[in-house]
Amino acid sequence: MPVKLAPRASEIRFRITHGADPHGFSGGRDLTLPNGLPWSLPLLTLSPPLSPAILDMLFHNGLLDKANLDWLSQREGNWIRSSKPRLFIHCLDQVFMHDFSRYHIFCNVVGETTVSKGIFLSTPFAYQTSKDRWVRPFSGRALMRLEEHEKTLALRIVKLLTPVQCTPAYDGYLPIPTEGELVYVRQRGTGLRGVQRALKPWTISQKKLAKHEALLELMRRASSRRLEQQELSPLSL
Repeated sequence: MPVKLAPRASEIRFRITHGADPHGFSGGRDLTLPNGLPWSLPLLTLSPPLSPAILDMLFHNGLLDKANLDWLSQREGNWIRSSKPRLFIHCLDQVFMHDFSRYHIFCNVVGETTVSKGIFLSTPFAYQTSKDRWVRPFSGRALMRLEEHEKTLALRIVKLLTPVQCTPAYDGYLPIPTEGELVYVRQRGTGLRGVQRALKPWTISQKKLAKHEALLELMRRASSRRLEQQELSPLSL
């Protein structure tokens, strides 16, 4: 786990090495999933009643302190296991996979001191044409990340894992997701019938940010890191 992350953002990974010598650990690589992200078992999916042996091993090897072990013990039995898929976001640099055909981005956010469970972010890759009808024009998968944008969080496509496919006769209401670019949606509001509204970056609403302290903690942590980097950078003459 990078030292800048909160201890509760820890996770267990498998490391592939060239042999059984522990000294070769640093020269190995993490076992990855087909999408290129590391296979992991987040600490927050473990609980003392269900995973006593694993937690005991982490504690006695100095990888888990008593404060966090006690915190896990106080959680309800399956308080996090019910979240499917189990996506844990613990920093704004973290990439995660998303399927464009899904209605929501469903995640758990790990802040410095708080954890927000089961946050639903309405997908920017679908739009509603009537009360009971949603249009999902895209199919495909990509690696994405959240990033700061005008005092809130936007979404950037880091890498396309599969080519984006559009539904037949798609009218182009939403722009096709593009690798390296922010995700855009149409502005809300009233206007002339049949006239498409201007595009704007998809962002998390201020109301949702205020509801989930862990999201605000991610933003504060990113701002602190940025200030630290500016202080360490040599002054330009």
